[in-house]
Amino acid sequence: DLQAVGVLKYCCRIADKKRSEDELRFQENIDLIKETTRHTKDLVVRAYILSADGLLPASGNTDGGMFVVSRVEKSDRSSQHTIWDSGNVRSHTNHPQFHKCHAFSDCSFPGQCTLDIAIWQQSTTRQTGEHELVGRTRIDLEDRWFLERFQDMVKGDLVPIESRVLQRWHSGFGKGHLRVWVDILTQQQAQGRPTAPLPSTEPVRFQLRVVIWKLRGVECCCADGSHPNIYITGKHRLDDGTELIERTDTHYNTDDGMCTFNWRLIYDVLAPCLDA
Repeated sequence: DLQAVGVLKYCCRIADKKRSEDELRFQENIDLIKETTRHTKDLVVRAYILSADGLLPASGNTDGGMFVVSRVEKSDRSSQHTIWDSGNVRSHTNHPQFHKCHAFSDCSFPGQCTLDIAIWQQSTTRQTGEHELVGRTRIDLEDRWFLERFQDMVKGDLVPIESRVLQRWHSGFGKGHLRVWVDILTQQQAQGRPTAPLPSTEPVRFQLRVVIWKLRGVECCCADGSHPNIYITGKHRLDDGTELIERTDTHYNTDDGMCTFNWRLIYDVLAPCLDA
C-alpha cells in the first residue's frame, strides 16, 4: 500500500533565459530562502487559543466538557511536541472560551513545520471513558515564517486573530470555528517578549437587576366573583444548584386588569452560567 512519508515544497518557475534580470532576481530569492533557513533553529511557537464557536460534536451531546490538544508535527506527521490540555475543560457549551497560550520551544524548520490544534470532548459515559474528537485545524508554520510580512507583524505585535474552520478527517463539513493567533519567535525575541496576558475564563460576579413596571391584561374576576391578588416572581439557578428567588410586593384586588409595581428584582449571579 502507498503511504505518505512527507511533504514536498518547491519553487517552480518558467522563465525566458534571454531575460537575465529575471534569472538574477529568481536566484536572489532562492539565496534569501537558503539564508533564512539557516536561522530557523531553536524557534519558539506560541499559539494563543481564544475560543471556539458553533462546535458540532459527532454525538450531538454538549454535556461533555471541551478541551484543547495542540502539537507541533514533524514533516512526516509524527508528534514532536504535544500539549494535552485536559485540565482546562469548558462544559455545557458549544461556544467555549479557552484563553490559553500553548508554547513550544526548540522548534526548527523543515523539522517541526505544522501546528495541529484540536478540540476534544470528554466522554459523557463512564463505561467507555474515551474522548471524542470534535474537529481540528492545521497551520503551516513554514509558510508564515518565510513570509516577510508575517515577520513584520510579529515584530510589531500586529499578528491578527484568525477564525479557522475545524474539521474531521474524511469529512468535508466544518465542525465549528477556532479563534487563534500564532507567533513564531527567535529565542532572542522570545526572551524579550513575555507571553501576552489573556483574560480569565473563570465566572465573574455580576448583579442582575430586573425592573417590573406594570402588568396589563389581567383577568379581573375569579370564579367566585372576587378580584385576584397579583405578585410576580423571578428565579435564577446557579451552576451549583442554588436557586435565587425574588418576588414583588402584592397588588390586591385587581379589578381593572392592570397592576402597577415599580419593583426591582436583584440577583447576584455568575457569568458565564448554564441558566442563561
